[in-house]
Amino acid sequence: MTETAQPADATIAAAEVHTFLIADVRGYTRFTTEHGDEAAARLAASFALVTREVVSARGGEVIELRGDEALAVFTSARQALRAATELQERFIQVSEADPSLPLEVGIGLDAGEAIPVEGGYRGAALNLAARLCSLAGPGEVLASDAVTHLARKIDGLEYAERGTVQLKGFADPVHVVQVLPATGHLSSPETGLQGEESGVRSPERLPIGGFLGSLPSTILVARDAEMNRIFAAIDAVEASEGRLLLLAGEPGAGKTRLAQEVTLHARNRGFVLAAGTCYEPRQAVPYYPFLDALTALYGAAPAAIRASVPQRWPYLGRLLPEAGIPVQGFGAEGREEQERLFRTITAFIQAIAETAPVALLLDDLQWADGSSLDLLQHLARHTRGHRVLLLGAYRDDEVGRQHPLERAPARLHRIEQSFSRPCPLLRGHGALLLCYRAVQ
Repeated sequence: MTETAQPADATIAAAEVHTFLIADVRGYTRFTTEHGDEAAARLAASFALVTREVVSARGGEVIELRGDEALAVFTSARQALRAATELQERFIQVSEADPSLPLEVGIGLDAGEAIPVEGGYRGAALNLAARLCSLAGPGEVLASDAVTHLARKIDGLEYAERGTVQLKGFADPVHVVQVLPATGHLSSPETGLQGEESGVRSPERLPIGGFLGSLPSTILVARDAEMNRIFAAIDAVEASEGRLLLLAGEPGAGKTRLAQEVTLHARNRGFVLAAGTCYEPRQAVPYYPFLDALTALYGAAPAAIRASVPQRWPYLGRLLPEAGIPVQGFGAEGREEQERLFRTITAFIQAIAETAPVALLLDDLQWADGSSLDLLQHLARHTRGHRVLLLGAYRDDEVGRQHPLERAPARLHRIEQSFSRPCPLLRGHGALLLCYRAVQ
């Protein structure tokens, strides 16, 4: 959603302070693909009806509505914030009443001077509201501090600091504030927008920071070509063609920042996200980066899958203590035992991918143990026909000839040859190896 262009012959009116609200239905494109145009039309109509009713009741005006996006304007920042939280509450109610029409919506708000023109407004506040909307997860309301300063304290609402971000087109960092009901909670990323029976619960709210698994706090510069290739990989995953992305480069070359962009776009397209990081002091711990990742996937899985873990995948108890599975019957770490564990983890991820696309993100693989890299390659082989995105980042200047990663790209390339429908934009037939070198 962008600001409306000014007609050449328009008469420019005096700028006035307005608060702009932009709402976007997450996963709308995937919903359309999976359920068809008629279902998507019903979802869009439900979204439009709720948005118009709530905005109008709070004295605002919906000035643009395009399927899965809405732009509304308010003369009162207080009414805009109340409308935003009420919208999320109504979206939850609609989704619970009819789980076939999931309204998983992110909302962003900013306030500032804007000039009315034919059919809309011009002003930086619209752009900032749109960027905050892109950061907002399902069920979240994110606002700039300009909005909260104008609104001040509002009975029934509370503000939570989310951090500072540097956004494209804005010289100064932007303070991001999450708006929540003071009593109770929105069904936000901790609880999910939908009931347990309707699908995957949203993962834990993503923080804003500089690490993999967080939302980006800085601008992504000059990576259009790489992002186009990554978007193609995400598209392929949504079409049940698993993909592996490897980001290699020296420290400071931008691997994590690029991976964060993958995180943001996958989240906004309805992926279940799970991240794990390797640490040098833990590089001798088997499967260390998968411990946090599997825990996140288990927490995001539908209740039915979690309940079936002890019976269907008891070996998960070895890496997933949260499942409450007694760790018994495991022998020594032989090849047969390892293969059994690999098959269990793969089947668990495949089951979740049947309900929603999965993105597994692993950082600093230069410190991964050999068993973790073997598991990554096993997943690459056996998720080619599933909605699974595997992303790994590592410092190639710390990978010597004896390091398992030195041989991994070649082995993975052999795996890629059996992809049935290759993406021509990607290296090989399914994996993408992007190497970044720091500028001298």
